[in-house]
Amino acid sequence: MSAYLKSESVSNDYFTPNPGQKQIIPDPLYNPNSVPFISAGTKLAKGVTIGKFLGGVGERTTLNHIQLQSERLQIARNLYPQAAAMSRVNNSSGKFRNHRLIVIEGLYEKGENEQLTENGLNDLATKGRAVVYQLIDEQGAPDHAMMFDLAVYWKDTLLYDKLILDYDRFAPDGHLECHVILVMPEMPESFNTRYKKELSTTFNGNVQTNGELLEILA
Repeated sequence: MSAYLKSESVSNDYFTPNPGQKQIIPDPLYNPNSVPFISAGTKLAKGVTIGKFLGGVGERTTLNHIQLQSERLQIARNLYPQAAAMSRVNNSSGKFRNHRLIVIEGLYEKGENEQLTENGLNDLATKGRAVVYQLIDEQGAPDHAMMFDLAVYWKDTLLYDKLILDYDRFAPDGHLECHVILVMPEMPESFNTRYKKELSTTFNGNVQTNGELLEILA
């Protein structure tokens, strides 16, 4: 395995840094606060419903284990910025126009006797705050090389608590996988909150960098 730090000044016509953005202002068309009943079909962004985040590839779940509408509404608010980020990529006419962003791990349903680490990724995923993504090319294959560009794009354009560029070789054949994990804060009704904007890169679950993104090549 070889690795190098790719400059975080990477830019092109489709990367539009917005350092002046301080808060998320929800689109009235998709503001979950205006929805009387939250369900899998609740729209959170153009082309993105809550159903997109119910589980992930091969691990589907439902909202049936969440009975209270107040809890569902909080999850919907937490997922709102995730949906906006996803829609922005999937409706892109620029760098990502030939790719589709999919959810690998979304809303997590805790096992009956499972103990979760407080504020760990699985714990955050039960609240809709942590989502794992992957880019798929036109042939339906994961495009791991583009994941670094996605991470840089999101770093420059989104508000978030933490962005993790996650590499691993856990596949049986040992090939290199890459995902981006996006963590959002708990979203209040006003959507007015603070964003930590932390960065890290991990490989096989071990932290490689904090505060910057590292591209790992096979």
